[in-house]
Amino acid sequence: MVTAHSMPYAEYQRSLENRMKVEEAREADYRKAKRLATESGV
Repeated sequence: MVTAHSMPYAEYQRSLENRMKVEEAREADYRKAKRLATESGV
């Protein structure tokens, strides 16, 4: 958690705003990876 999102888990758990930021970033990463995989034919 700390390495990927620069935030300790306790801070992530404590704040809804922080959780939303992390989850939005995860969703963006997922969509980017899915698009790249589709483009490369994997």
